Amino acid sequence: MTDALLFDMDGVLVDTTASYRHAILACFRHIAADLPANLRDAWATAETLRTFKAASGFNNDWCLTEALVLIASTPEPRLADPVTLPRTLARAATLAPGLEGVRRLLGQPADQPLPGTAPMSPLVAVFQSAYLGRDLLARLHPGTPYTPIAREDGLIRTETLLVSSERIGLAAARFRLGIATGRPRGEALFALEHHRIEHFDAVVTHDDVLEASRRDTDVAGKPHPWPLLEALRQLDVPPERCLGYLGDLPDDMRAATAATVPGLGIAPAEHHPALAAAGAMRTFRSTDEALGMLLEPLVA
Repeated sequence: MTDALLFDMDGVLVDTTASYRHAILACFRHIAADLPANLRDAWATAETLRTFKAASGFNNDWCLTEALVLIASTPEPRLADPVTLPRTLARAATLAPGLEGVRRLLGQPADQPLPGTAPMSPLVAVFQSAYLGRDLLARLHPGTPYTPIAREDGLIRTETLLVSSERIGLAAARFRLGIATGRPRGEALFALEHHRIEHFDAVVTHDDVLEASRRDTDVAGKPHPWPLLEALRQLDVPPERCLGYLGDLPDDMRAATAATVPGLGIAPAEHHPALAAAGAMRTFRSTDEALGMLLEPLVA
């Protein structure tokens, strides 16, 4: 039987430090424009985003952005202080995962649709304007108004490849390759085409999760294992024949553990303890380093 290897996309195949995360902050500043400037600036930091990403349930950046706006805008002093954010998210997680927990903690209606469901919410439209830019927004979301809060060609154009094409080619010669990403399908396919990443026989995206969740309410995005299990189903490889899921966030490792496949954490060394605590079997500083370990017998 053929072995499989699964990849997250952002932070593993593609560097999104100057795209998605900048889009979160640009969208937050625009949506929270009525907040006092000092409070808005205190929340719009890289440290705030790291805290959200370390918590469970914020793999979807639209949900993260809405949760950020809600918490920063609350009149509750104990919740509106960025210093208390880890405790706030921990309390919210006892009520429900991710954004739903934040909504419940703040007394927001529990039956609101999540960002990314049709029709597109104003927050998502602003986020997509920053991330996709004018032309790609019109192509992927016809009729959605463009809001000029970032570069006109889109922050997506700042992304760079994090793995060598040679390593991907060697991996494809040995394993069946799949992607399980929180990206919408159009953005995932754009990245594969733009960066000329080939050899992936399965690509499971946010759109697939939404479609499947309409048929089965037990389906969800990461840290739920469904995206990984669906990629393996499409590859026709059972979980016990999967050598690992390469991801850069704790929720990626939680999803891998739930899918009973090895979690391979990809991040700078200072983030390795958090990945290990979330279930990573091994941690690496780069995707190429992880592939080097997996391919060593083949290369030799």
